[in-house]
Amino acid sequence: MKNIVCACCIIHNFLCVVDNDDSFIEEVHHELLEQDLQVSLAQPREDDYRIGLQIRDNIANEMWQHYVNN
Repeated sequence: MKNIVCACCIIHNFLCVVDNDDSFIEEVHHELLEQDLQVSLAQPREDDYRIGLQIRDNIANEMWQHYVNN
């Protein structure tokens, strides 16, 4: 996850240097700020955790089935 955030920051900074369109950057920042206000911080984390558990369990079950069958 840390690498994804770093990559996004690098791309953002690169685009700011290469195509310095302040109006576009301001529009994106405004949309991001609006989105943060509309979404509860706790809910996505709980949903992500639950989905992560399901993915983990599915992977473990598939690995177990593969082990048992081979």
